[in-house]
Amino acid sequence: MLASSFFWSTFITLSTLLLLYIRIRMIKTPSHFFTDPEDPMVIAHRGGRGLWPENTLFAFHKARELNVDAIEFDTQRTKDGIFVIMHDTTVDRTTNGSGYVRDFTLAEIQALDAGYRWSNDHKTFPFRGLGIVVPTLEEVLQQFPQMKLNIEIKECNPDAANDLLALISKYNAADRIMIGSFFTRVVIRTRTLSPRIATSAGRAEIAKFFALQLLGLARFYALPVHALEVPEYEGELRVVSKRFIKAALRRNALPVYVWTVNEKEKMMELLNMGVRGIISDYPDRAIQAVREFKEQNFDF
Repeated sequence: MLASSFFWSTFITLSTLLLLYIRIRMIKTPSHFFTDPEDPMVIAHRGGRGLWPENTLFAFHKARELNVDAIEFDTQRTKDGIFVIMHDTTVDRTTNGSGYVRDFTLAEIQALDAGYRWSNDHKTFPFRGLGIVVPTLEEVLQQFPQMKLNIEIKECNPDAANDLLALISKYNAADRIMIGSFFTRVVIRTRTLSPRIATSAGRAEIAKFFALQLLGLARFYALPVHALEVPEYEGELRVVSKRFIKAALRRNALPVYVWTVNEKEKMMELLNMGVRGIISDYPDRAIQAVREFKEQNFDF
């Protein structure tokens, strides 16, 4: 009797584990226009902050002229609840103003000079006084109706995703946008409310995937995302390795996009490792690197 009970208990346990394994293996990264390209992507970090004033319409137009694959930028809300394009919580580093973004109304923040502090030699400031302002997300959606946009939500409040998705829906832009955030709850809210939008992994999801791939267990972690956007290093810890990329591609064919890569030699190294996207302050260099990579690997 005890032997029979043990047999059935073991059988049920193993069957459950087998079904769970099969279910995990069947979960595949959903196809999406943002992540579909066969060639490695060039993503202009903040529009190409090494070349022009970051997170501005001026930079975005210039990046589009370079023929980048996508533009990456950051968004947060003003005092009156308008999504503007700004990386820092304050305006101090990039404008002639001072204070927290959340303390400005839209009119107040757009009265600032967003090209004021850009310089490539720390001596001259070629974009001052040219009328470059802090743009709104709505302006970006209006002026770039075909461009792929990689949006990072800087707010930790998941409700930010609700309002941002409403704006994206207004312009029917879901199929060409990927949303990411350091705050995993925000990313989860985004993909729950709008499965049509591509999302990258949140910080907690990346940390879990990284730990599991070190243990050889990444195949059992079904990430419901379209891409992994990661730095090559997190402090002294190397994140991007051949093992990491192999685990991402093997598990769900997840493309790995690396930020922020500014040296061409490093770009080539990462591309040869299997990285599928270069997020760079210098998209002109990244375009050249991808072109050379394709020439060397024309069967890619």
